[in-house]
Amino acid sequence: MITSKVTVLLYPFKEENMIVVGLIPGPKEPKIDINSFLEPLVEELQDLWKGVLLSDNSVLGAQLYRAALVCLSSDIPAARKCGGFVGHGALRGCSKCLRMFTRSRFGTKADYSGFDRTVWPLRTSSDHVSFAKMGRRAKSKAERKRVEDRYGARWSELFRLPYYDAVRFVVIDPMHNLLLGTSKHVFKVWVDLGVLNRKAFDVIQSRIDSMKVPSDVGRIPRKIASGFSGFTADQWKNWTCIYSLFCLKGLIDSRHYDMWYEFVQACRLLCSRVISYENLLDADNHLQRFLAMFEEICGPQHCTPNMHLHLHLKECIEDYGPVYSFWCFSFERYNGMLGKYQHNNRNIEVQIMRKFQQSKQLSMMTWPGGYGEAFENVLNGRKASCTPVAQASRFLSDAMVLDNASHVEPLSPFRKVVISVAVRNMLLSMYRTMYPGEGISHIDVFAMSCTRVRCNGVNMAVNSCRSERSACVHAKWCYSDPGSEEPTIDSRAEDRPAVLREFILVHLVLGNGRRCSHAVARARVTWYQYHPERWFYGRGSPVQVWGLAFEPESSASFIPVEHIAGRCVASTSTVQFERMKERVSVIVPLCMASLS
Repeated sequence: MITSKVTVLLYPFKEENMIVVGLIPGPKEPKIDINSFLEPLVEELQDLWKGVLLSDNSVLGAQLYRAALVCLSSDIPAARKCGGFVGHGALRGCSKCLRMFTRSRFGTKADYSGFDRTVWPLRTSSDHVSFAKMGRRAKSKAERKRVEDRYGARWSELFRLPYYDAVRFVVIDPMHNLLLGTSKHVFKVWVDLGVLNRKAFDVIQSRIDSMKVPSDVGRIPRKIASGFSGFTADQWKNWTCIYSLFCLKGLIDSRHYDMWYEFVQACRLLCSRVISYENLLDADNHLQRFLAMFEEICGPQHCTPNMHLHLHLKECIEDYGPVYSFWCFSFERYNGMLGKYQHNNRNIEVQIMRKFQQSKQLSMMTWPGGYGEAFENVLNGRKASCTPVAQASRFLSDAMVLDNASHVEPLSPFRKVVISVAVRNMLLSMYRTMYPGEGISHIDVFAMSCTRVRCNGVNMAVNSCRSERSACVHAKWCYSDPGSEEPTIDSRAEDRPAVLREFILVHLVLGNGRRCSHAVARARVTWYQYHPERWFYGRGSPVQVWGLAFEPESSASFIPVEHIAGRCVASTSTVQFERMKERVSVIVPLCMASLS
C-alpha cells in the first residue's frame, strides 16, 4: 500500500532482467482456452515457489532462492484469458467487481454507464476460484457456459499456484486503459458527433508545429487531418498529457473542453514515476468527474468497458505503485524487438527465443581490455556509451566540493571561460544565499562552461545547443517583487518557467583563502515575465500563458541544476483572448516522469 510517496525504479525492465518464457505460435492468438500454454509455466513456477539452491562466490555458500508470479499485466482480452475471466462483453465482464452490464435487448451493446462504484460488489479470490471450479466440473459445455455467464469466472492453470490471488494479481494496464482506450475513444466520439471537423484538425496541426519539445519526447505525426489514425500508445500519451489542452482551446465546446481537462489532469498525475497518495486520490477524483461529465454530455451509449475500469485503477496503483512499474510499454517495446529478429520461417518461436538469449548473454559479457567497445558496436548494433566528463574531472579534482551528493553530470564539450565582474557578483550573491555559513569571499575569474548536463538520467541543453529543440525548464526559485527592479532568490516562490542559457562550473575562494571547486553545474537562465492572462486555459491548468519578455538578470538567474523541477514544452503563439489577440509564450510543463 502507498503511505506517502512511491518512486519506481525500472530495473525489472532492463534486458538482463527479462526472461522470455514462451512464444505462442501465430498467426492468430488462442481463443478461450490458453491453459495448455500456461500449464508448463505453472509447473516451473511451483518448483520456484518451493525454492532452488544456488551458489555464488560469497562465503554464504548455497542459498535457497524462491520466486513468485505476483502481477499479470496485459490488454483486456489477454488478461481475461490468462486470468480466468469471461470477456469484457459478458454480463459480468469486469475482472475486479461483479457488476452486471445489461443489454436492452439481444444483439445490442451492453450498457457500461453508471459510475457509482459504491454499489459495485467486489470480487474475492476465494469466491472466484470456487466459481471457476464449478464451471470446470460441469458435465456439458452448455452447463459450463451457464456457470461462466452467471459468475464471470473460468478455470485458469494459474489457480494451481498456492499464493496466487486471482483478482488482485490481474492488473489493469494503464497504457491500454487510458491511452489506447479512452483517449482514442473520446476523439472518435468527437468526430462522430461533429465536435471536431477537418478545419479544426488543420488548426491543431499548426499549433502542434509551433511547439518546441525536448528531443527525447517525440513529435506527433504530421497527419492530424487523418483523424489521429495510426497513433502509437506513446504518441497518445504525448498528445493527451502535453499537446491537447493547448491545441483544443477554442476549437471545441467549453463543456467538452472542461470534460477533457479532467481526463488530462488525471493522466498527468498517473503517468509519473513518482506518485504520492494525495496525487493518487486527486487523479481518482479527476477520473470520477470526467466519467460523470462524459456520460452526461456524450450519452450512456458511448461509455466503454475501459471507462468502467478507470475506477479500479486506484486499487492497482495502491498494490503495485506508479504505473511505470506495471504498464505494458516495456513489453510492447520488447515485442517489437523480438519481431525484428530474422528467421527462416521454420520453428520461428524457438529461433526468436534463442536469439534473444544470445543477445542478452553477449551484452553481459566482459570483453578483453581494449576490445570491449569494438565488440559491443558489432554485436549489439548500437554505439557504446562513453563518459564525457574527463575534461571536467581534471578541472574539479583539486579541492573540496560543497554538495557532492548531486546527481548532475556535466556533458562535453567543455570550454574555459572568463567570468565578467557583473556575473561573478551575481554568482557570489547566489552562493552566499545558499551557503551563508561557508564564508565565501569571491569567485575565480576562470570557469568551465558546457551546453548540456544529465540530471537524474535526463539530458538538458541550453538554448544555443543544436542537438536540442527545447531549452525551457521550470523551477521554484525566482520571486519578483512588484516594488523591486530585479527578481530575488526564494525557493518557496511559485513555480515558473525559464530558458536555459549556460551551465557554469566555478572555483570558489573561502574566507581562509582556500580554493573550493564546485563540481555541481549552475544553470544560467532567463525567467519569463508574468502575463495577466496566465490562467487563460483554466486555473490550475498545466498550460499557462507567459509574456514574450524576460526578467532582468540577477542572482536569481543562477540556479543549481538539481533545483530544476522539470522540463517544459514552449510555444510562441497568437492567442485570442476575450478582448484582443496577442502574441504570447504558452508553456506546458512535462509530467514528472520526464525528469524524475
